[in-house]
Amino acid sequence: MSNELFEKLIRLWRQRKDPTEALTPQEIAFHLFGKGSSDNATKTLHILWEFKAYFYIPSTNGKKWRVNWTKVQADYPSLLNTSPKTSGPLEGMMQALDDEIRAVKKDMQDHPVWAQIISDLGAAGEGSFLYEAWIDLPTDSELPIPEGVGIWLQWPGAAERSLVEATLLNYDAVNAKIIVEVETPLSQFHVKTGMRILPRVDELFKAVKGKLETLKSSPNALTWRLLSGNVAPRLNPWSGVHSSQGLDPSQLRVIQQCLGADISFVWGPPGTGKTYTLGKLIAAAALAGKRVIATSIANVAVDQLATQVVRTLEAVGTPGERLLSGGHVIRFGHPRLPEVVKEARLFPHKEEIQELRRQLHQAIENHRKISERDTVARALSNKLMKNLRDEIRRRTKEILGQSNIILTTAIQVCIEPLLTEVGFDIMVVDEASMMPIPILACMGLVGRERLIVAGDFRQLGPIAVSQSKAAFDWLHKDAFELVGIKNNLNHPALGMLTMQRRMHADICDIINRHFYENKLTTQVDSKKTRASAMPPLPGKPAVLVSFLPDDGSQVEQTASGSRVNQVSARIAATLAAHYVKYDSTVKVGLITPYRAQVSSEKRLLKDMNLPVSQAERVNIGTVHAFQGAEADIIICDLVDSRHHPVGKLYRGDTGNRLVNVAISRAQGKLILIGELETFLNGPGYQAVDRFRNILSHRFSAAQGNVIRAKDLGMQL
Repeated sequence: MSNELFEKLIRLWRQRKDPTEALTPQEIAFHLFGKGSSDNATKTLHILWEFKAYFYIPSTNGKKWRVNWTKVQADYPSLLNTSPKTSGPLEGMMQALDDEIRAVKKDMQDHPVWAQIISDLGAAGEGSFLYEAWIDLPTDSELPIPEGVGIWLQWPGAAERSLVEATLLNYDAVNAKIIVEVETPLSQFHVKTGMRILPRVDELFKAVKGKLETLKSSPNALTWRLLSGNVAPRLNPWSGVHSSQGLDPSQLRVIQQCLGADISFVWGPPGTGKTYTLGKLIAAAALAGKRVIATSIANVAVDQLATQVVRTLEAVGTPGERLLSGGHVIRFGHPRLPEVVKEARLFPHKEEIQELRRQLHQAIENHRKISERDTVARALSNKLMKNLRDEIRRRTKEILGQSNIILTTAIQVCIEPLLTEVGFDIMVVDEASMMPIPILACMGLVGRERLIVAGDFRQLGPIAVSQSKAAFDWLHKDAFELVGIKNNLNHPALGMLTMQRRMHADICDIINRHFYENKLTTQVDSKKTRASAMPPLPGKPAVLVSFLPDDGSQVEQTASGSRVNQVSARIAATLAAHYVKYDSTVKVGLITPYRAQVSSEKRLLKDMNLPVSQAERVNIGTVHAFQGAEADIIICDLVDSRHHPVGKLYRGDTGNRLVNVAISRAQGKLILIGELETFLNGPGYQAVDRFRNILSHRFSAAQGNVIRAKDLGMQL
């Protein structure tokens, strides 16, 4: 909706006698909505801040906005009638992918990402050497490279091998670490010297575009239903059986709905057991003889799904054990969780494939030693390498073809042709609300009978760099918005999980009222919520540690555009240290929207010299890093103060999603640290949406859940 309003705004502004004229939000609202009321002015500010790249932002003393027509011309030429519109969804997605390739390369050129190898993880097979590295992201944006995608490792000062081809296997946002795979071991120089990460996303997007091209010859693919918005479920009768054991009523309803229709959407709010439910569903389908492929955006999420599938099959008894032991359940790709790596039944024929790869690696090494003049030997060597590659492909396809369940990342589905060739009855997509639509469209090509799309569209959305019109249409949106579910919670294709088991009822009530339409119920073990009895304000699960104007809280802007507040950082770090010192089991998550504040808080904790047993129970990271995580206590450092306009990460729909994630990580105690007036009446407060309502209605002295920062010491 915001993109449509932005386009309307630009067209109306273009029609003015002087398009370069600056206007107030009230004047803009009058043109946009026909009335310049305060409510319409607030809506207008949401649009202006969300698309601020296309405007000249007024100074702190001014109120008038002007359009940056050069930027609009570059990214939205169709609004100026200078280029034809794309003719359909395929063309739109292709354009968006091209725009994103350019944007990612430019962004990483303008804001270099550096890394330092910290650990040699050894060989994972022939031609596969793994290294772990610290990564330094220069801005508040997340790493714009998905797991499983090729990258370049660059050492600018290296005398040889200054550029090494690699694959990004894992990105640990909380600990700011990556794991990369290279074909040959790195030298000591490479290991000890900082390296730059360069993107190769064009290779991924080229594969995605190739998959999308096949849609032209696949008129019956379920993807077309998604792209057209025609996802009213068509009944697809289910002849198999599924047990209701261990399922709450909403989980059972969702499974029945998914197995009984061709396209289904699953809305899984925090703590409602989405992964658990999908594991039950996948197992039930496989036991009924269906071939299932299940994907997610990241390797850890796939591993979590694999764990649930294994547990469910083991609980079934002989039929489930037969699938597991017979090589019919496969984790394809790069597992990260130790319990999955150790589960040999998920990797049947692993030794056979590794032996073939060892032979191929040796053949490649031998080929390099053959003189170019010895044409006969080189020809025979080429034939040997081709035969080995063909045999690896043949056996891999055969193994995949004998499986009932494949668990892998969405990126693997895009880049590995075999996963499309072998064919599946059901495609299950987890964390789909974080998946760009072109990637999801590729998933819809694989499941012939059923497509199950699961996620939470009120939490974090897809990550895209490009700000072009095509990118907003196809990369910034998720599938729930594409098909109209975001604005129609009674959509016939939508099934919702409604019983949450993660957080204290009082914490759940905050997100329930402001994000989940009061549809959630709570059934949580009291052991999970015991941290609510801890200070400050024991017995209050949600607490605001509030700054007043004379308390010294002041946000500062960094050179990279991030933000830091030394006063709130000290309070947050002190609280975290207090909890792990005085409770030997409690786990603490320290969350903030700004990467500079994360770095500040990590330094403060390090300077406290906590014992390892205490320090390892504190995780510090951005809100994005905590998606999918939980902790006994969540300390959310808001950082912002009245000295600067409210940061962009709190504005509009992005702000709504980030706030929901931050609050819903807490099991027993949620502590917000910040200046209340900043978000209620400070500069730019109009652009803050649901969080402003949460702060004004859920935290007050009358409710007994607000404590002044200066009084905090008396409670600890």
